[in-house]
Amino acid sequence: MAEIPDSQTYENYLADIVELFRENGQAAMARAKSDPAQALFHEGRALAYAEALSSMQSRADIFGLRLDEIGLSGFDPVAEISAVEESRSDDRTRDRSE
Repeated sequence: MAEIPDSQTYENYLADIVELFRENGQAAMARAKSDPAQALFHEGRALAYAEALSSMQSRADIFGLRLDEIGLSGFDPVAEISAVEESRSDDRTRDRSE
């Protein structure tokens, strides 16, 4: 029978996934800004990561997990979504001026 990992293993796993999602979301936003032809696709990716992290954050509260222990302290899903919206607004303004 396989050995059950200890709680530290699960905590490390969650923290690693959170870090990966945060990095991927930031990379998607950077790619959206640098690749206007694919901006909507990359912005959608950034929003998906923000939504996943937001769900993880709310579930952590339900399970009594400390956000700082799994890398979610300081994560603000509203700010992440606002950044995407701001980027879209900037693109629309730029398109009208060209």
